Amino acid sequence: MTIKFTRKQRIRIQNLDDAFKIMKEILLCEDKIDDKEYFWVMSLSQNNNVRYVVLISMDGGLTKKEIEKLKI
Repeated sequence: MTIKFTRKQRIRIQNLDDAFKIMKEILLCEDKIDDKEYFWVMSLSQNNNVRYVVLISMDGGLTKKEIEKLKI
């Protein structure tokens, strides 16, 4: 899943709380809570505006998950 932000939608990240608020909104939109572990990547522009958020991996357990470098 990739969520892209248009120039008008881009939000400036100034601290961890800003990033938390964005991820909280995305996760609440998913409308389900489960025991899976998710690995998300948030891409920022040079002036710290959010460009997009990508779900890289969704794992069903506590085992390790190897991510290929090209996917990030």
